[in-house]
Amino acid sequence: MDLASTPYTPERLTQLRALVDAHPENPFLHYSTAWMAYRGGDYDLARGEFEQAGKLWPNEPRIPNNLGNLAEMAGRNDEAEKYYRQAAALEPTWAMPHYNLGQLYTREFRYAQASEELARAASFDFDLVRNLQAEAQVRPGDPLPPAWGWLKPRTFWDALVREPVTKDDAGVPEIWRGWLEVRGTPMLWLTALCALLGFGLGLLLMLPGYALGATGAGDVKLMAAVGAMVGPAVVFTAFLCTAVTGGVFALFVAARRGRLMATLSGTRHLVVSPAEASEVIKEPARANRFAYGPAIAVGSLLAVLMR
Repeated sequence: MDLASTPYTPERLTQLRALVDAHPENPFLHYSTAWMAYRGGDYDLARGEFEQAGKLWPNEPRIPNNLGNLAEMAGRNDEAEKYYRQAAALEPTWAMPHYNLGQLYTREFRYAQASEELARAASFDFDLVRNLQAEAQVRPGDPLPPAWGWLKPRTFWDALVREPVTKDDAGVPEIWRGWLEVRGTPMLWLTALCALLGFGLGLLLMLPGYALGATGAGDVKLMAAVGAMVGPAVVFTAFLCTAVTGGVFALFVAARRGRLMATLSGTRHLVVSPAEASEVIKEPARANRFAYGPAIAVGSLLAVLMR
């Protein structure tokens, strides 16, 4: 669920408030609740939750920026200016608090300062200022609405990764589980271990073929890379699917080259006497080689789709 653009509903706000009660140490939930409360017009709740998020995320500039918007909407312009200045100090090259300061100064008829802040905002992010001003022209009512800041992607991921694990709570909150299930440093180490095991297993599965000369070093490395991406639970299936796909490709290539019967005979010879067949495989004059990379790609894709 993308809370940045999700419309307000009482049910969503209720869900988020329940999650805040269950996870009071989670700044992302406080921020999300404040965001949804603002979208629903509950500005007192929004202010309280933004303030709680600010205590847990003291260096997040979007919190004072949004608190400044709430203060300005309530007519507390001095407080709003303080919050905007705080946001700009936390992230000096972020255009939004400067844009909001420009809007605030325009309402107070401080045009010289407004022009200065808007010019500074445009120098940091011209497209943002242009889009905000274009939005202001088509919205009814206040021609200069404040700009609200949703969290940066990095802040969102940090909130997921760094949240501590408790004995009774081994997963992320239920509202997120429809599309994501990760939790903290243990999950990162487990992911790295699975990638390493998949890499090693993919390498080992392809080494016999390389020793016989049936595959190249690039094919071995490609299967190892596939193993690192899909993990040990899938790489063996990917190897089997690749073997079947490679066999089909080999028959097709052999038929096009007029070597179908010779290929079938060579395959039988490979099974019966692999050591002798190894030398035959490596003879370039027999035209018995073809690119194995496509077979690995198709086989790996099939293995992933079968999960």
